[in-house]
Amino acid sequence: MKRNSLMAPVVLFISLLMFLNGCSDPPEMVLSPSDESSLIDIRFNFRVGSAADPRDQSGLAMLTLQTIMHGGTQDLTQAEITDRKYPLAAAERFLIDRDNLVISATVHGEKFDEYYPLLRDRLLQPRWDKKDFERQKKHLIATIQNSLMGENDEWFGKEMLQWLIYPEKHPYHWPVVGRLESVENLTVKDVEDFWGNHMGAGNLVVGLAGPYSERQKMQVEADFTGFHFNSYDPIALPDPKSPSAQSAVLVEKPTEAAAISMGFPLEVSRADPDYYALLLFNAWFGQHRTFVGQLMNEMRVKRGLNYGDYSYIEHFVQSGYGPYPRPGVDRRQQYFSIWIRPVQRENAHFAIRQAIWELMDAIENGIPESDFERTKAFITHYSKLWAASQTNQLGFQVDSHLQEIPYTIDHIETSVRALTREQVNAALRRHLTPEKMHIAVICKNANELAEALRTNAPSPIHYANPVSPDILEKDKLIMNFPLNVKRIEILHYQETFQ
Repeated sequence: MKRNSLMAPVVLFISLLMFLNGCSDPPEMVLSPSDESSLIDIRFNFRVGSAADPRDQSGLAMLTLQTIMHGGTQDLTQAEITDRKYPLAAAERFLIDRDNLVISATVHGEKFDEYYPLLRDRLLQPRWDKKDFERQKKHLIATIQNSLMGENDEWFGKEMLQWLIYPEKHPYHWPVVGRLESVENLTVKDVEDFWGNHMGAGNLVVGLAGPYSERQKMQVEADFTGFHFNSYDPIALPDPKSPSAQSAVLVEKPTEAAAISMGFPLEVSRADPDYYALLLFNAWFGQHRTFVGQLMNEMRVKRGLNYGDYSYIEHFVQSGYGPYPRPGVDRRQQYFSIWIRPVQRENAHFAIRQAIWELMDAIENGIPESDFERTKAFITHYSKLWAASQTNQLGFQVDSHLQEIPYTIDHIETSVRALTREQVNAALRRHLTPEKMHIAVICKNANELAEALRTNAPSPIHYANPVSPDILEKDKLIMNFPLNVKRIEILHYQETFQ
C-alpha cells in the first residue's frame, strides 16, 4: 500500500516532465511485461545503420556506436562508468548492420534504477572524449586489418559476396566496419555529427521486458521524448546487381583453405507469404549449423569436404555462440546465400559446383514428399528456440513491430503449418535464381581457379579416404556440371577494404 501511495505522485511528476517537453513525440515502445523473470531487458533499436555512412566515410556509424558504448558521459568518465557498472552485473550488447543500430542490456530488476542512468546518459549525453574516440578508432582499424582481411576468411568471404551483389554506389557495398582509409580519416566531430543527425526519437523503438514498473516505463519514455527528434529518412536504395549469368570475385590470399560464399538478391521479406515457404525449404536444404540440411549431409557428412555447408534466405548473424539467428539485423533489401566453410584449395572448384548443382536439383525436383511433413514439424518447433531467452524474445518483438507483422515466432508457426508442398516448390521456382549466382572465394592461386571456372574444366574431388560407389557416380555428374560464369574479377586481399 505504501509503494502505491508513493508511486502516484512520481508517475504524475514524470507525466508533467513529458508535457513540458512540448509537442515532441515520444519514441515508439514495445512492451513485454512479465513477472516470470527477475531480469529486466531494455532495448534501443535505431532505424539507421552503416547504409547511412557517407560514401567517403564508411565505418562512421560503427565508430559512433563504439565511441558511445565504450565512452563516458558529460558527468562520468569511461573508467567511472565501468567501476559503477561492474557490481551491478549488467550484460550489455550492441549490434550494427546496414539498416539497424541496436543497444540492449539485461540487469536484475532490483538493480535497474541504479544501472539505467549509466546506459541512458551515454546515449543522451555522450562525453566525446578524444582518448575514448582514438582508442575505439584504433580498435576498429585493427578489426579491419587483423580480423576481416587477416585471420577471419569466413567473414571476409561473406563481405566480399555482399561487395559483389551490391554495386559500389549502393549503401550496402562496404562492410559495417568500413574501409581502412575512411576510418583513418574520421574525427570526433564526425561521430558527434552522426549521433546528432541520425540517432534520435524520430527513428527509435524502445523495448522493455520483464518485471519493470509503470514508473520505470514512464521514466524511459520521458527521458527519450524529444531526443534529437528529427525526420531522418533512410536514403533510397538502388537495385542490387542482377546479371544475366553467374559472376565471381576471387581474392588472392596466401591461405591453405578456400573460403566460399555465393548468393543472389532476393526480393522477399518477412511480410511476404513466400518468405515462410522459403524458410521451410531452407530448413530442409541448408539450416545453419544443423545436420538436417541437404548441403550439410551431401558435402560434409558423405564427402568430408569441410566443417559445414549452410544456406540462408536473408542476411544472417548468429546469436552468440549458438546456431540461432540474432534479432536486429532486418534489411530493406535481402539476398539468398550459401556459405561453404573453408575447403582444401584443390577441392574449391568441386565444392562450388556441388553447391550450385544441389540447389538447381532442389529447385527442379522440390522437397521430397517423404521429407516435407518432417521438415514442417522441425522448423515449426526449432524456430521457437530462436527466442528461448527473454532478451531474444524482446528482440524479435521489436523486429516484428518494425516489419509491421505479427510476432515473428508465432507467425512462423501459423504460416508454415498452412503450407502445402506444392506452394513451397512453386515459391522456389519464383524466387531462386542460381543461374545468376554471385560467387566470392578467398583463396591462393586465384588465377588458376579463374581459368577453371572460365573454361568449365572438369573438377574432380580429391578424397583422403575411400567413399562408396554411389557417391563416386554422383561425383562424375558434379565434376562436369556446366557453370555459366561470364564475369570474373581477381583482387589481392590487401586491395579490397583498404
